[in-house]
Amino acid sequence: MVLTAKKMRIYPTAEQEEKLGRFFGCARFTQNQLIAMQKERYANGGKYINTFGMNNLLPALKLEYPWLKATDSKSLQHVSATVNDAYQRFFKGQNRFPRFRKKDDRQSYTTDGNIAIQGKRVKLPKLGTVKIKNHYNLQDSKIKRATISKTTTNKYYVSLLIESQIEPLPTTGEAVGIDLGLKDFAILFDGVQGWNVENQHFLKEQSKKLAEAQKILSRRALLASKRGVPLKEAKNYQRQKLIVAKLHEKIANQRKDFLQKLSTELIQRFDIICLENLGTKNMMKNHKLARSISEQGWSQFVSMLQYKKDFYAKKVVQVSRNYPSSQICSECGVRYNSDKQGVKWTLAIREWTCTECETRHDRDINAAKNIRIQGLAIV
Repeated sequence: MVLTAKKMRIYPTAEQEEKLGRFFGCARFTQNQLIAMQKERYANGGKYINTFGMNNLLPALKLEYPWLKATDSKSLQHVSATVNDAYQRFFKGQNRFPRFRKKDDRQSYTTDGNIAIQGKRVKLPKLGTVKIKNHYNLQDSKIKRATISKTTTNKYYVSLLIESQIEPLPTTGEAVGIDLGLKDFAILFDGVQGWNVENQHFLKEQSKKLAEAQKILSRRALLASKRGVPLKEAKNYQRQKLIVAKLHEKIANQRKDFLQKLSTELIQRFDIICLENLGTKNMMKNHKLARSISEQGWSQFVSMLQYKKDFYAKKVVQVSRNYPSSQICSECGVRYNSDKQGVKWTLAIREWTCTECETRHDRDINAAKNIRIQGLAIV
């Protein structure tokens, strides 16, 4: 049995939307209060409070702010667990220091308990039954918890964490090397042939529309400022802000759909997937390439491969980012020598000939071959 998340869109009534607004507000307020308490304890030389200690603070918060009793009590306990997890990750150097949540950010809360799928509706604690767009057969599934969220485009979703029995995919005995790039999204080699997966350029395709929409948004912000109207009360600004948010949402959904389909296809076809452990964070420091790198979604793609290989008993191997995959001859193992070749190694070199075995290499296909060889050696 494994835990999987199923995300579906929900359609709350006007009354339920009002309740959800209060639930989101309570969760956000509680999180900010707990973070503020932790910061104050640090400032006064106190020690960090764990989840258990923060749960003990919740009754006092409810006494001080009685309106917190209107929300689902389990959701506030999940808030304290989330804050604890954020601090633990900060202490391990995985994340930055926990930040306060803003009302304009994506709103969400998590709960557990009496959650059930009832045909085309989902039953949620303190909210009742809500209409749901369900593409899954979850009637007999054991639901562990639910996260209800609202996007910046005013859409509501529920993500159900369920226990699932997933059957491993049949083994194929095949392995592939993947070289992620900018010109093409990926270049692959399966031991026999190499091929490329074209870059989709979702952001570039929408860049003109996005630029125009953002320009209008800036003008409306300036106009509201001149009139002395706060942006939250400027209706034209808020309408345009929603248009910009929908464009960003469309780009993100297109990219996610592309990555999901590609990662699923690779997991089904290959038992071993070898790719380079890219230092995306450091690469983003190059301002000339930052936008192109962020558009690719490499980290998201690798994350998808990682969780899918656990579900289906496959292997994903990451080769060190310091491994010179494109500079080593995949036939004889000799590295590119600038002195012998007469040309310094740069990104401009797309093809080169090995001075030892005289094999002519395409830079990217050669890199995919070497990543496959190195990955199989690690396995």
